[in-house]
Amino acid sequence: KDGSLTIPGWLGKLGLQQIKISGKMSTPQRTPLSELGLTVTLYPVKPEDAESAPQPAPALQSKSPRKSDPLQPLAPAAPITDEKTRAHESDPPQRVWRIVPDTKRPHAPAWVVGKLVHESLRRWRFPAQNQRGFPDSDFETFLKPFTLESGLTDPGEIHTAIQETRRLLEHFRAHPLYTELDSAERHHEIPYHTPTGRGIIDLLYRAGNEWVIIDFKTDRADSEEQARAIIQHNNYEAQLKRYIQAVQDQICLTPRARLVFLNVKSQPAIFDL
Repeated sequence: KDGSLTIPGWLGKLGLQQIKISGKMSTPQRTPLSELGLTVTLYPVKPEDAESAPQPAPALQSKSPRKSDPLQPLAPAAPITDEKTRAHESDPPQRVWRIVPDTKRPHAPAWVVGKLVHESLRRWRFPAQNQRGFPDSDFETFLKPFTLESGLTDPGEIHTAIQETRRLLEHFRAHPLYTELDSAERHHEIPYHTPTGRGIIDLLYRAGNEWVIIDFKTDRADSEEQARAIIQHNNYEAQLKRYIQAVQDQICLTPRARLVFLNVKSQPAIFDL
């Protein structure tokens, strides 16, 4: 009221309160502060300056949020490029849609046997080397849940599927490749995901200074020539090339790749790519 300035904060410690404003200012007012060795100049505020000063933005009226569709993924999912992944992710899962066998002799679907073989190989679980005629009950107990999961309910079919799996695995265990793998650094069921596709590699193992991919097949063939025809018909070579590229992208080394047919004239047969 008396023309003194009200100076808050640290500016008040400079003694600016001694400045007196006489009436309404129309021109700049200079005030020397001898104690501080300063001269303070006050400038009047012009009406046009006040009008052009930034004004606070008006508050926006809140609107109820609009329900929107879920966001699409930033990148499309890579296609499934092998049958194991397709069977694993199928909805509904692959099952045998029957309750009783339709033949007098129990028969297990080939794909069920293939599933049991792969479940055993991924865990490196083989039947015990018992005397002939004395079944390995622990091995049957291990495989039975997978037969039920596949939809088998008939005891005869379940037994047939397990026995066929046992036969293929016993023949493989007698092959020199089993001995090589059993003592090697192994990595089972390796998932891969690339821009061109995704899948699961059965086995990657170290052989000396190199890495080797193995893909097990339970397709039945009466000769190696028939097995080669199956490889060509099912385009297994392209599948292995995808595996090679996926591993190469991860370890910066080019692995070898081998197809291991477990049922060529009831014996294993190896096909190198």
